[in-house]
Amino acid sequence: MLTLWRLYRGSGGMGSGHLPESGGTFDQPSKMMQAFFVMDAMAAELMEERKPGKITKRDVADIKAHIDRTLEVHPDGEATGQLLEAVMKARRRGD
Repeated sequence: MLTLWRLYRGSGGMGSGHLPESGGTFDQPSKMMQAFFVMDAMAAELMEERKPGKITKRDVADIKAHIDRTLEVHPDGEATGQLLEAVMKARRRGD
């Protein structure tokens, strides 16, 4: 179904591609076209979430997970100043 939908969307992503059955839009099985419309709506929603400057729930969860990992590595907070220099120097020696 996903492959058929991608062919239907065409290169422009606007439904200008090929339909699975011969004929036009009204010659297609109604369940197939309904599925295509649902997939179009989901794709539009995903594209909306990816707009610059928009923070999604997933972004917030990723940020919180990053903070948790940082606090595991640096329990007193992120490395700065002399501590940061020592960490970077140790990493360079390890490479």
